[in-house]
Amino acid sequence: MGLFDGGQASSTTSSSVAPWAQPYIGSLLERGAALADRPYASYDQPRIAGFSPLQLQAQQAAAGMQVSPQTQLASSFAEQLAQRGTGLGGTYSPLYAPTLYTQAPQLRQYQMGPAQQVGTQSYTGQNVSQFMSPYMQNVVDIQQREAQRQADIAGTQRAGQAVRSGAFGGSRAGLMEAEAARNLAL
Repeated sequence: MGLFDGGQASSTTSSSVAPWAQPYIGSLLERGAALADRPYASYDQPRIAGFSPLQLQAQQAAAGMQVSPQTQLASSFAEQLAQRGTGLGGTYSPLYAPTLYTQAPQLRQYQMGPAQQVGTQSYTGQNVSQFMSPYMQNVVDIQQREAQRQADIAGTQRAGQAVRSGAFGGSRAGLMEAEAARNLAL
């Protein structure tokens, strides 16, 4: 009776528990049945713990918090500006605000001249280099060299793929090279 002669083969498999494990398994099943027959015992204790004394102390400290003196000073300054600004015919005068707390001697300690003489210089490509970190150009140069190196590796891989597919020198390969060069754009 072979596999290809049309006959049927059959096999029977049986499994049983090892004789040495039978008492343990019997005991386990009996205990499981006894537990399953017990009625449900509900949990009658609180399910959420109360706050600890340290937590209660922190909550009371947070409830007693007040606004910082700096915030109160800034708030009163803003309120004075608003009251005095509206007292000038209903419009705000920006020239009035600095006179509340700032005097000319205080401005001189910051090496500022009179407000009429304070100015700015233009921020152009010629003078921007004086504000740049001297190490920045080195970092940019390294990144550009690494990008060029990666692009050269990818170009070699694209050329090899084009040769394998028989499309080297074709318009599709040219488009891929042009797109890669545009993406590099150094």
